Amino acid sequence: MKDYLKHASFGKGSRAVVSFESKPEQDPSIKGMYYSKNIWVRPEESRAQQLKTIIHEMAHYYSENVFRIARRDAETIAESVAFTIGAHYGFDTGTRSFPYVALWSQDKKVLEANLAAIRKVSVKIFEALETIQNHMAGVV
Repeated sequence: MKDYLKHASFGKGSRAVVSFESKPEQDPSIKGMYYSKNIWVRPEESRAQQLKTIIHEMAHYYSENVFRIARRDAETIAESVAFTIGAHYGFDTGTRSFPYVALWSQDKKVLEANLAAIRKVSVKIFEALETIQNHMAGVV
C-alpha cells in the first residue's frame, strides 16, 4: 500500500507525490505536511498514524487546491476530515483529532462554519479511496 500511495491520484488529472523519507531535523510532533502537491509523512510513525496523516494531508490538497478554501480554515477541515474518514473505516483518531481541531478552530462557530467544507472534502477523499481500492483489486 505504501508504494502505491507514493503516487496516489487525488482526482482527474491531479497527482501528488507522497514521501516517507526520514527527516530527523523536523520537529517530532509534526507527523506530516502538505506543500506544492507533495505530501511528506514521518516514516517512524505507526502505520495507523501514517494513514491518518496521509488522509489529513489529502484534505489539505483538496481544501487548498481543488476547492480553494481559505487557509485559515484548512487545519480545522483537514483534521475533521481525517477523523471522519478514519471513523468510517473503523479506526479511532479522536485522541489526536479532538484536541487538534479545538486548537485550530478555537471556537465552536469556526467548526460549524466549516461543516459543509468538511463534508465536501470527505466525499472527494472517499471517492479517491474507492478508486485506489478498485485499482488494487483489479477492478477498473
